[in-house]
Amino acid sequence: MKKILIVGASSKLARRFLLTKGDEYKLYGTYNNIPPKTGKIMIQQYKLNLANVVSINTFTDTVASIVFDGLLFFASTYIADPQDKSDMTGRYQSDMFINSTSIAILAKNIHFQPGSKIIVLGDSGISLPKKGYTSYSLSKLALEDIIKLLAVDLAPNVSTICIKLGPTLTAYRGTEKELYYDRNLIKVKDPASGLINFINFLLNEPNFNSTGFIVNYDGGTYLRRIA
Repeated sequence: MKKILIVGASSKLARRFLLTKGDEYKLYGTYNNIPPKTGKIMIQQYKLNLANVVSINTFTDTVASIVFDGLLFFASTYIADPQDKSDMTGRYQSDMFINSTSIAILAKNIHFQPGSKIIVLGDSGISLPKKGYTSYSLSKLALEDIIKLLAVDLAPNVSTICIKLGPTLTAYRGTEKELYYDRNLIKVKDPASGLINFINFLLNEPNFNSTGFIVNYDGGTYLRRIA
């Protein structure tokens, strides 16, 4: 049974993965404040603050004896830039560390089996920047380059994949999310389920011949078009 580490195991997508695919793996998960709701699924849990390098180093020391088959990086912070400009430096540092730098530290200090996959979640929306989210957008742009750098550093044993998400409706809905979802060029019944199946395929396909791979999963929402 493959050993999979889920960073951000309390996220909505992680809970969906645990619910539908959790019994297929031996799972390890991290959380910051609230432990994940795992139901009947067994998962070894660790507290981890991705904004703190000491916390990251402590965690990697704790799991040093485990050799993983995959890492799912579901953690992210999505917060508007602060109104007070004096707070911007701290925000840039925090967003960059949580959304991108931390995955580089984790990936370089965790042990992986040959054929392992590192899968991270990017943001397709940064192709059309949103006003007031400079810090967040910069951190997600950096994540894409980090995935390429890790592809080189971790070859030939580990493949890296970045899935750039758009609005993906789940049971947790909101007016803004539904508005963006309505702009999708294609309509599928359950895009969140398709995403989980895609991740599951990536974890298990031994002949997936790509690394540093970046793919949009947004239904065409952010394609530049007039109508």
